Amino acid sequence: MLAVACLGACLVSCLGLALSPLPGVKRGRDLAEQTRSVNWTGALDAVETIFTRGVALVLLVFAISYWMRLTGFHGGPDYRFDTMSEHWRIASASLAVFFPVAALGLWGRFSWGMVVWFLAAAQEVAMHTWFSDLFGRAYLIVAFHLITLLVFLGLEVARRVAARG
Repeated sequence: MLAVACLGACLVSCLGLALSPLPGVKRGRDLAEQTRSVNWTGALDAVETIFTRGVALVLLVFAISYWMRLTGFHGGPDYRFDTMSEHWRIASASLAVFFPVAALGLWGRFSWGMVVWFLAAAQEVAMHTWFSDLFGRAYLIVAFHLITLLVFLGLEVARRVAARG
């Protein structure tokens, strides 16, 4: 059987004989377009999966940070729940729940994971921009969330272009 396969490969490559196409397999230009589209979609899926899981890991670090604040393992006198101001209590408690749920949803690529992440990111961006007099400015956190949002939007646009074209 292997000898027949080798002989067939030699005939095709050396003599330039064209084998008849298999049913359902496109040839020539249609095959190249089909392959290009499939490769882009597969590549975008792989990039999105890797990026989403990377963001999930960062959100897990954020969640651990907020849980450390709530339980008192974080430095500073105002970082324990019983000594925090009221606005920090509300923000820390909600983000300590939002971030691990968003991380789980993004890691599993569930549709609700993106929604929960967006809610947590919107809350944290609002905390450190509009309410910076209460929560302080955290430019790196705000930049992380905004850049992540832009990358997610860019991947979605690229996915739609690849699916259409």
